[in-house]
Amino acid sequence: MRPAASLLLLLCPLALFAAGSAHADGPVFLGAVTRSADEQDQAVADKIADAFAEAFADRDIDVVRPREDQADQGPPEGALEDLDKLLGTARTRFFAGEFDKAVASADDGIARFESTYAYRESTKAWNAYAELMLVRTLALRRLSKKDPADRAMLALAAQMPDYVPDPSLVPPKVTDRYATIKKNLEDRKKRPALRVTSVPAGATVVVDGVVRGETPLELTDLLPGPHYVAVIGDGRQEEYVVLKKRDREVRAELDDPRRHAAQSARQLLRNGTSHHDFATEAARVSGVCLIAVVERDRDGFSVVMGRIGPDNRIGLTALAVAADLSDLDGAVQIMSDIATSENAQLIEDDDTLLARFLGIGPQFGGGGGGTEPEDDGSLLVPTLIGSALGAVVLGVVAAAGATGAYFFFTRPANPGGTDLVIDASRL
Repeated sequence: MRPAASLLLLLCPLALFAAGSAHADGPVFLGAVTRSADEQDQAVADKIADAFAEAFADRDIDVVRPREDQADQGPPEGALEDLDKLLGTARTRFFAGEFDKAVASADDGIARFESTYAYRESTKAWNAYAELMLVRTLALRRLSKKDPADRAMLALAAQMPDYVPDPSLVPPKVTDRYATIKKNLEDRKKRPALRVTSVPAGATVVVDGVVRGETPLELTDLLPGPHYVAVIGDGRQEEYVVLKKRDREVRAELDDPRRHAAQSARQLLRNGTSHHDFATEAARVSGVCLIAVVERDRDGFSVVMGRIGPDNRIGLTALAVAADLSDLDGAVQIMSDIATSENAQLIEDDDTLLARFLGIGPQFGGGGGGTEPEDDGSLLVPTLIGSALGAVVLGVVAAAGATGAYFFFTRPANPGGTDLVIDASRL
């Protein structure tokens, strides 16, 4: 499968796209989920969700995308030791010339850091993350993959502008390249602003592990690139924000009553659910909801976007994203255009795609209490047609049997005196 977006399109009734007020009944994006237990896959799903959130914000689509609540858990047991161990493994493999394996070990550590916000509350964890990014950069350059190596250095420079690469590990050529990338970011004539608001106001804003103030807050000193923005009050909301040329806004509705219904809908979809149960839970959030399911495949990731309408119908569209997410921006724009257009053509009658979205069927362990979507009325007409055809067939068979019986009992006697004669001489 090519990393470029591949779209599956069929006609969807226009009634699916009715929308009301922006908060009560307008379209709402619930984020992206993955059924994989792999931390790297979970981190990818979060990044894809954040990319969609940015695209949907331009279309005035509300975002109710709560993260899993880990507020009182603290850092996972052995968390920092695990990061240090993965960093040590990545370094060992790099110096042994096993560059592919070094990238894999670094990716495991980075994914672990990205998938759990408790890691990002520790200065030591941030230092381990920086070293993991650096080892990944060095290994990628040895594999002649300079573009992804530059993207890793750009992310590191944006998130940790005060970080200085270890001269005992990094050769001067790479140090110079890192300094050039960082200087290019710093020399931008106009840096994009990041505005952070919350309901209620007065929440603490933490950017890339550093407390920056309270909401409402506007930051104009962040370097372009990816950033982790956490808004902490009675609840917590965190987003992975990529600053480019335009200003960005993070709106955290910490007391939004829809968050519980949104979390419940996400959990249902993650575990595998029926059409009826998921649509019912999504309807508690809004009349029209959008949510994505992310799956790893052989060549990268597949994304299935579902749009749940006020009549509980689910319209679907699917695309492919490269393993390194290099084509994510283009793919997101294409899918966003389709999912939000009033003339969009979404799939409604592809059972295989629906099973992938809902997580039902043998390949998913039959989640949701069954292997078929519950009947919401959309299968009523095909069922009635099938029943009618079956009745016609049975009628024809019965009529043929009755006719045969009639001729059997009313025929004249066989002149030969037998109904069936077997000539034994021919056996």
